[in-house]
Amino acid sequence: MPSSKTGHRVQFAVAILGTVGAIYGISRLIKPSSAKSAEVPVVETQTTPIAHVDPPPIKPSIGSAFVDAVREGDLARMEKHWVKDMPVSGTLALGAATGKVQVVEWLLAHGADVHENEASVEAPVLTADAYPDVVKLLLSKGAMEPTLEMAAGACAPNAVTRRLAAGDSPKASAGDGSSLLASVIDSAAALDKRQLVLEKLLAAGADPNAHDGSYPLASALSLFDGDETSQHAAKKMVETLLAKGARVDIDALQAAIGISEDGPRNTALDAILNAKLEADAIPRACFSLTGERDVPVLKKLAAKGINWAFNDGEEQIMPLLDALERMDAPIAKAMLDAGAPATQRARDGRSALGIALDRAASEDGARMVEILLAKGASATKRLHDGRTPLYAAAEAGDVRAVNALLAHGAKPNEIVLDETALDVAEANGHTAVARVLHAHGGRRAPQRD
Repeated sequence: MPSSKTGHRVQFAVAILGTVGAIYGISRLIKPSSAKSAEVPVVETQTTPIAHVDPPPIKPSIGSAFVDAVREGDLARMEKHWVKDMPVSGTLALGAATGKVQVVEWLLAHGADVHENEASVEAPVLTADAYPDVVKLLLSKGAMEPTLEMAAGACAPNAVTRRLAAGDSPKASAGDGSSLLASVIDSAAALDKRQLVLEKLLAAGADPNAHDGSYPLASALSLFDGDETSQHAAKKMVETLLAKGARVDIDALQAAIGISEDGPRNTALDAILNAKLEADAIPRACFSLTGERDVPVLKKLAAKGINWAFNDGEEQIMPLLDALERMDAPIAKAMLDAGAPATQRARDGRSALGIALDRAASEDGARMVEILLAKGASATKRLHDGRTPLYAAAEAGDVRAVNALLAHGAKPNEIVLDETALDVAEANGHTAVARVLHAHGGRRAPQRD
C-alpha cells in the first residue's frame, strides 16, 4: 500500500487530468468548424428598377437676327432665323410698324399675342397707325381699340380720328393728370405727328389752356431749346396754340426766358410777346432775371410794358425792390432805365433807397444809392423805420453814399433818436464819414456837445 502522501499525489493528478479533459470536450462542442465560421449569411432583397425620365426640352431663345428681320419686315430672313418652338413674344409691335400684313400674319400664326402691350402707347394697333390694313387685321384678331388718351400719347393721328368720331372727349385729361395737348407735345413721337395730332385735338375742342402743372404752351416753348428742326416745329406749335386762344401766363413766359441759347430764346420770346399776356406774367417773370445776361430780356419785356407795382388783391409784386433785395445791380439799373420809379415804396414801408442803403457798405449798394438819387429818389424823406437816409448811410459807414446824399440835399444835423448822423458815425468808429459830415456842417446833438 502506498503511503498516504503518495496516495494524495495520485488523486490530485487524476483530478487535474479530468478537469482538462472536460474543458477540451466542452470547447469541441461550442467551437464552429472553420468552414462554417467563414460563411456570411446573405439576405436576398427584391429591388424596383428606377424609371428613366428625360429632362424637358429647352426652348430656343429669340435671336437678335430674327428680331432685326422683323423690324425690317423681311419675311424671308424671319423664316431663315426662326427655329421650331422659338418664342416670338415682344415682336408684334415691331412687325406692325413695318406696315406689312404678311409679316403680322406670320407672327400671329407663330404665337404672337395680339393683346401685347395694348394698354400702352406701344400697342401694335398704334405702332401700325399709318397702315390701315394692318390695323384692320389686328382689330379683326381681337386687338383692343385704343382710348383717345393712348392714341394722343402715341401721336397716332388715325387712331385719334377714330376715337373722336366715336365720341371721345378731347377735353379729358391724360393718365398723369396733364392735358391731352401737353401729353402730345411732350411725347417722343416725330414732330410732324405731334403737330398733326395737336391740330386735330384743337379742332375738336380741346382747351389750349387746360393743365395740371404742365401748360401746353410752356411745353411747346421748351422745344425751342433744341436743334433747328425742333425750333421750327416749336414755332409752329406755339402759333397753333395762340391762334386757338392759348394765354401767355407766367409759366409760358418763364419757359421762354429759361431757354439757354440766346438765339432760340429771342425767337421764343418774340413768338409769345406779340400775343396777349396775362397781367401778372411780366412782373412775375422779372423775378427770375439775373445779371448782365438777362438785361436784353428785360428790355424786351419793358418794351411790352411792365407793371412795376402789380397787385392782385392779395400780393404786391414789385420787381425793382426784389432786384435791390438781391442786390442785382445790372438788373436794377436796367429796370430804372426802363422806367421803374426810384421813389417806389412797398405797403410795409420799404423803399428802393432804403433797401440800397441797407447794403451801402458794398460797392454795388453805394452805386445803387447814387443811381436811385440820380433817378429821383428823395435824399431827405425818412425811411420806414424813422431814420433819415443820411443817418442810415453814416451808420453803415459808407463815404460814397454819404457824399451822394449830401450832394442831393441831405441835411446833416437832423435828429434821429436824439442823435445826428455825426453822432452815429463817431459811435461806430467811422472816422472818414465823420470828417465828411463835419466838413458839411455836421454837428453833434445838443445834449452831446
